[in-house]
Amino acid sequence: VITGATSGIGLATAKKYASQKADLLLINRNEQKSQALCEEIKKEFNINCSYLLADFTKLSDIHAVAEKLNTLDRKIDVLIHNAGIFNTDRVVTADNLEAVFQTNYLSTFILNYSLREKFQNQAGGRILFVNSEAYRFAAFGLHLDDLSWNLHHFSGIGSYGSAKLAQL
Repeated sequence: VITGATSGIGLATAKKYASQKADLLLINRNEQKSQALCEEIKKEFNINCSYLLADFTKLSDIHAVAEKLNTLDRKIDVLIHNAGIFNTDRVVTADNLEAVFQTNYLSTFILNYSLREKFQNQAGGRILFVNSEAYRFAAFGLHLDDLSWNLHHFSGIGSYGSAKLAQL
């Protein structure tokens, strides 16, 4: 299972796993890109590829995709958290959370927490995070009292760094 697989590192990861004959379940927010990618991967690598749609700026989508993953009648060997965004301006989601924090960190936490029993019951599996050195941009740590950046000056790199630090 790979989140955010339609471009960049997620796309490269999907193709690498496909080249090793892994069945793929991709979680993306864009149906057209997801469908095109699965068709391309099936054709090029002759493997099973499917996708689920979820916009991680919506808590309801995160919970819905977690439920779908929980009801799969097969193991999840590897869950790769790659989905992420970067905003130069502060964006607040409909759930009243800062969008970068919700997408880059909170979505991974919710998915992992929701899937903990599945992983325990299947007696194995790995969870991987795509992270970066950007956590260093949260030089003063996380503002646990202000995760939506209401009280502190917002900067895109500071927000991104905070989400990556939280993920670590």
